[in-house]
Amino acid sequence: MIEDVLQVVEQSPRIVSLGVFLSLSVLYYFLFASKSKPLDVPSYDGNVTPYGVEFLSTIEKASAEHPDSIFRLNTANYDTLVLPPKYIDEVKAAPEAKFSIGAELYTRNLGRYTLIGTVGRAHGFVNSIRQDLNRNLALTFPTLQAETEYATGTSIGDCPEWKPIAVYSAALRMVALLTGRVFIGPQLSRNEEWIGASIQTTVDTFSGSFKLWNYHWSIRPIMARLLPEIQNIHKQNKRVAELLEPVLAERLRQMSQPDFKPPADMLQFFLDNLDGKDATYQAALQSAINVAAIHTTSMNITHVIYDLAANPEHIEPLRAELEEVISMNGGVWDKNSIIKLRKMDSFIRESQRMSPPGIVSMSRRVQQDVVLSDGTKLPKGTLVACDSWSATRDSNLWENPEVFDGFRFEKLRAIPGNEAKYQFVTSSPINMRK
Repeated sequence: MIEDVLQVVEQSPRIVSLGVFLSLSVLYYFLFASKSKPLDVPSYDGNVTPYGVEFLSTIEKASAEHPDSIFRLNTANYDTLVLPPKYIDEVKAAPEAKFSIGAELYTRNLGRYTLIGTVGRAHGFVNSIRQDLNRNLALTFPTLQAETEYATGTSIGDCPEWKPIAVYSAALRMVALLTGRVFIGPQLSRNEEWIGASIQTTVDTFSGSFKLWNYHWSIRPIMARLLPEIQNIHKQNKRVAELLEPVLAERLRQMSQPDFKPPADMLQFFLDNLDGKDATYQAALQSAINVAAIHTTSMNITHVIYDLAANPEHIEPLRAELEEVISMNGGVWDKNSIIKLRKMDSFIRESQRMSPPGIVSMSRRVQQDVVLSDGTKLPKGTLVACDSWSATRDSNLWENPEVFDGFRFEKLRAIPGNEAKYQFVTSSPINMRK
């Protein structure tokens, strides 16, 4: 019998390789898996439905029972500690080295295979978004005005009569065009291959990680090579690098000139803040920011369009405000004109209140043992998030919380002292709770 086994092994060296791989995987798990003691907090399981496990009713119950303390959601892949609103400012202000967005994405979405979170944790990457992009965003308004007309025209087109539109698909394309204009510039933002890669990489990243979670960790390296979504991610990244290479070479050439005026796009910010200047690395950065921006923004636009169609009484007031503001500014958009669109800002925020991107927000991975301001200790490796759902339906915070009121926040901002509150773009305890 031993001779038979040896004969099989000799004829099938791949079996030996697989056995060694599985043995090393098990050894790695026991030697290096996190041994941090989990925080002793109330734990909640999701509810099993025909469509999977849902946590919506779970988080409503948990938040009602523990409104000001931490609780745990026992999600299938990684448990999540849900933090009450009192910690929002503390988490938001913490550096990436303590509470990491990139590491959370990498962990939750199996970045080892999907590549998400692999290049987004560098200090320069975060600064490029938080500082350079935000500081220069107003400079992009005139360009984005023209790009929006192009994006809607090519994604939706004229509608002299009723016609069916796949709203989310159209939103994906519009967002890809607009973000591309800001991220990479006009040389590639309207390139159909670039647009397709930006959209498909985003879709494949989340669908690929979802499928991979169905397999035991020991065989994920094998299955990752077989899943079409994971294969597509690598193919798309390679093609993005090829498309980017001549644009990058020209930008680097321009940067060597004494009269160079840096454009306000993410390509320039990445070149200024990060060391990697090769096309492969810069393509990975572009893919990373596309994945972060395209899906959530497209979902928000989709909900806004649906809410507008379901509540048509808002259309004329919104249109009147838009025409008034743009006429006051000579037909040109700038930061000040955007600020004046209080009805539109309110409508978008109410749409997100009714349909938030998820039941939790501000998801982070704790990168080192952290002691919060009240003495609460969070172990390294913990995934945390803030409850963004319960407050949206809290009758103690909102009048008729189940009713859509597109101008709810405009009316709240009209109260003296509230002028700077309740805006769509802010994330603070006052926005999370009221």
